[in-house]
Amino acid sequence: MNKTYFYTQVRTLVVLISLFVLVSSCEENFPIETDDTDTLSVSPSIDSVRAEYNDITQRFFLEALLSDPQGLSTVASVTYKAFKTGRNDSLTGALNDSGINGDIIRGDGRFSALLSHSLTDSGLGSFRFLISAYDFDSNAADNFELLLDITNYRPQLSFLSSTDTIAAGDTIFIEMSVSDSNGLADIRKVTYDALAPDSELVQSPSFFFRDDGLSGDRTAGDGIYSVKQPTTSTVRIGIWTFFIKAEDFSGVKSDTIHVPIVITN
Repeated sequence: MNKTYFYTQVRTLVVLISLFVLVSSCEENFPIETDDTDTLSVSPSIDSVRAEYNDITQRFFLEALLSDPQGLSTVASVTYKAFKTGRNDSLTGALNDSGINGDIIRGDGRFSALLSHSLTDSGLGSFRFLISAYDFDSNAADNFELLLDITNYRPQLSFLSSTDTIAAGDTIFIEMSVSDSNGLADIRKVTYDALAPDSELVQSPSFFFRDDGLSGDRTAGDGIYSVKQPTTSTVRIGIWTFFIKAEDFSGVKSDTIHVPIVITN
């Protein structure tokens, strides 16, 4: 074999091997980018949902927090459907992020609404909320389901203090402690009737306790309800019994507490 030819072949082989190693090294250090645009989600996302019932307004506040990789301006609609166990009907509507109908801040991604319907007017029971969202390209978010069970609890009433004995013409003072597992905001009123010494039951719309820091109440909103009831010099003498009860916004009443007070000459 010709030596020149042999050496030429060897050099060619070495060059090819070197090129192969160089190309492999480049691919390792600079990987080829692939177009994964098709795998990226462009749909809106419902990140969380919350529902709260207000006994005073007798409405649900429903809120869904949304995000969208294309921006919130591409969200076309956010809707809800509400169901209640034991009812065949349902309630449907739209959530908004425009600062109206219960929505607090415009454009913050929290789509909200106030729900008012016979389905929700008592606020009690087991509820299911189904939230849907679409963008303007008809891309849909995964539906979000929220289950909510609301139980109303009786107000709890307990005696704190009172004037034991007063003279006719003096003022009766009574303090009661009120609590509610649904919150103090669920307390609608604390009222009383008075049984006179001659067994006449005295009732009046003005017979109510206060927790507003006025008319003898020490601190507003602390759950300690107070009343100052003036008497006259001609008030009936003897033992007066006060029947005191609390009531929440669902009409549920506490046990009645009896407080006896003696009025003397």
